Amino acid sequence: MGRLDEAAAILGAANEWKQRCLLGGGSVFSEERLWSRDNFQGLQTYFVERPDEQSDSFEEKLRQLEPAPPEMRRLWAEIIWVYYLVVGSGSVTGGKKLEWIKKVWESSDTALPENHWALDEVLDNGLVNPGSAYTVYKWREFRFIITMMLDWCSRSAKERESLLKNPWNFAAWVDDQEDGLRRQFRHALLFLLFPKIFETILSIGHKQAIVRAFADETGNSFDISRMSLIELDRALAAMRPRLRDKYPGHGINFFYESPIWELWQGGSPADRSTAEDVDEDEQQGRGRSPNFNFDAMGIPVGSRLVSEKTGEEATVLPNNRVTFRNEEMSLSAATEKAVGRRTNPCPQWTFEGRNVGEIYRETYGPKPEDKPPEPVLPAYDVTTALSDLFVDETQFRRILNSIKLRKNLILQGPPGVGKTFIARRIAWCLIGRKDSGPIELVQFHQSYAYEDFVQGWRPNEAGGFTLRNGVFFEFCKRAERQPETPYIFIIDEINRGNLSKIFGELLMLIEADKRGPEHAIPLTYGAPGERFSVPDNVHLLGLMNTADRSLAIVDYALRRRFAFETLEPAYGSRKFREYLQGKDVDRVLVDRIDRNLSALNERIREDKDLGPGFQVGHSYFVPQRPSDEPDEQWYLGIVDTQIAPLLREYWFDRPEEVEKRVEELRR
Repeated sequence: MGRLDEAAAILGAANEWKQRCLLGGGSVFSEERLWSRDNFQGLQTYFVERPDEQSDSFEEKLRQLEPAPPEMRRLWAEIIWVYYLVVGSGSVTGGKKLEWIKKVWESSDTALPENHWALDEVLDNGLVNPGSAYTVYKWREFRFIITMMLDWCSRSAKERESLLKNPWNFAAWVDDQEDGLRRQFRHALLFLLFPKIFETILSIGHKQAIVRAFADETGNSFDISRMSLIELDRALAAMRPRLRDKYPGHGINFFYESPIWELWQGGSPADRSTAEDVDEDEQQGRGRSPNFNFDAMGIPVGSRLVSEKTGEEATVLPNNRVTFRNEEMSLSAATEKAVGRRTNPCPQWTFEGRNVGEIYRETYGPKPEDKPPEPVLPAYDVTTALSDLFVDETQFRRILNSIKLRKNLILQGPPGVGKTFIARRIAWCLIGRKDSGPIELVQFHQSYAYEDFVQGWRPNEAGGFTLRNGVFFEFCKRAERQPETPYIFIIDEINRGNLSKIFGELLMLIEADKRGPEHAIPLTYGAPGERFSVPDNVHLLGLMNTADRSLAIVDYALRRRFAFETLEPAYGSRKFREYLQGKDVDRVLVDRIDRNLSALNERIREDKDLGPGFQVGHSYFVPQRPSDEPDEQWYLGIVDTQIAPLLREYWFDRPEEVEKRVEELRR
């Protein structure tokens, strides 16, 4: 029997959940769209932002959701289902799981489906005993799930699919979430989605102990105190095959079976769990390393710790607990009682006159807050932008003012005038720093559709269809989360697509005075009652090639909603000449480029079948790579391989004109 065979029912259910909910935004028990950003935003409001941390009884938490709409209660029921999917009957029976799920689901005045594939056998076949903390502190785990899913639902379908194709990238994404490094559900989730890679171990401490115990078996040495969670998981994944060869015949909970258990934990495996029976927040303290340990720090049981704020004492107990104010608790809880807030406990206490934070650093190295701060992205303004551009300051400031006022701008011009290059610099000036996070770039084409841009039904692996949000929809949801930051959506070749069909009802919403939730409208494929709006901080920046004969005229409806700015070739300008000379282009060759291309563009402008929109831009003669040697051969190579083919398109019915102009360029 294979390692995962005994988990077939649960892993099959988890895969169905992945397809229906994580990728499709749908539901486990119904055909509605429950796993949506709007619903998680609602749970954020009703649960995360108004937590009742004093009680975790099932009834109390259910009452907390009483004001929530019915669909959010049904989503809560499905979160319960996922949360207990791995939990065995030794901790919570299948009947009890079903009772909780049914009670929450039916509080929405909707009957839970009978004989559903996700119930009965699936709920009875749990795999692990996670310890009572998984139940007692589940409000923390649910808070983590909600905030994590808010981020997930704000990502594009392409991003979601990409993350789910790479276990380690997905794990890194989870760990980057708020509380991702402390939550037991983190470990359960990774196993459910990637069971061939991750273990059924829900405890950081257990993972550390296993890697420490079997390091010699694998021929590796590990500094456990400095290993990240992903590094621990990689170490476990690497050592499992070798250990299975040495100790064959074990099931899915390999590390909790004899004789493996005794080798790393000691004692009898008769009463074991896949997680230490303590919540990670209690074990670690908010913001602290998972390796915090009094014994490792040389603070023995019975030692007195003194609060630097109040002078009160705490007595160290076994298992990294303390007695404080005549109660047994974690040092984190004692700190909160002493200083009146949750904070990193180490700096708040002294041991034998020494600050515990200093002892911690000596034992484990710097805490996260002691590490150098993340580099600050450099500020970006008009002066910085103009150092890279060949437009004058007056025009560039006019462009910025136009997009700030109208929210939507199209840069148009002939090929090679640097439309894409200048677009990013416009975006950075709006943002105020060189930050590509609030920027998205797409390219329209004849097959681009509303379904790609806004929302549409897409085939799924199950042979059905899943409603997927388009790139602009997801971009707007990201922008909503940072209303003070300008977000810039760049559309290259904007006039190549059928704009009315791509934008659909969004043609109204992108208007500068139709932004925000007060102008929200239903979308073509949206769920009943779901409405969408374009945030006020979203800017659309279209790029249009005026020399493309295949394009239809941009319709007046779109033109009315955009400001337009035309970019011209920079031949003959002082800035372009200085740029080329700065790239070690010989002055004689600079004169030649200026003279020949200016003459060619004059001929193109005068041609009644062409005109200014067909000129040849300066970007063709901007050295692209450090290895470029801008000499005679470089110049002739551009003329023969890039300019000449373009001219043959322009004068396709006049080959003699092409040859004449190419010969003039070669002189």
